[in-house]
Amino acid sequence: MKPAILWALPLVVLGVLAAWVLWETVHLGNPRALQGAAILWGLAMIFLVFGLRYRGLTMRRAGLVLLGSLYFGLHVLFLPLDLIPALTFLTLLLAYLELRVLAERFAPIYARDLSPEARARIRGGLARAVVRLSLAGAMAFLVPIFAEDLAVAGTVPATTIPSALLLAGALVAVIVLLALLPVWQRREE
Repeated sequence: MKPAILWALPLVVLGVLAAWVLWETVHLGNPRALQGAAILWGLAMIFLVFGLRYRGLTMRRAGLVLLGSLYFGLHVLFLPLDLIPALTFLTLLLAYLELRVLAERFAPIYARDLSPEARARIRGGLARAVVRLSLAGAMAFLVPIFAEDLAVAGTVPATTIPSALLLAGALVAVIVLLALLPVWQRREE
């Protein structure tokens, strides 16, 4: 694995997210909404560019929150909200965050001159992190679809707001548990 590839992966995913939100913005029928959304998209890009360039964590977070809020805001207010694209966007957003963490953790290590044994151990750690990321992404995508299918089939009636909040809370709990798994494993070692 090359450090340049590790640094580039989060940027590619972020570029896909930004292009996706721009695509949704361009397809607004209301000229006033289009103008407002374009301004918010531009502001999100400014925050992200400055946050990435100057390693400003607050600006980068603000840009990501603005980008995600803009996507879901557009779909709540102006565009229809389909489950599969919304979950895909959310999963990509979570993948960007995890890939950024992996790049910041592993790219400096790969840039060093290491022995083959050390590289093999580091490669194993990176592989475990990628497996956790894949599991979290799959869970973030499949659990809500499964919950929707159960609700539509009438097996688990999720027609009330509290039951929908409970399902969303369960999804968040599973994702948080998968994200905290490496921390717990480090404490045991």
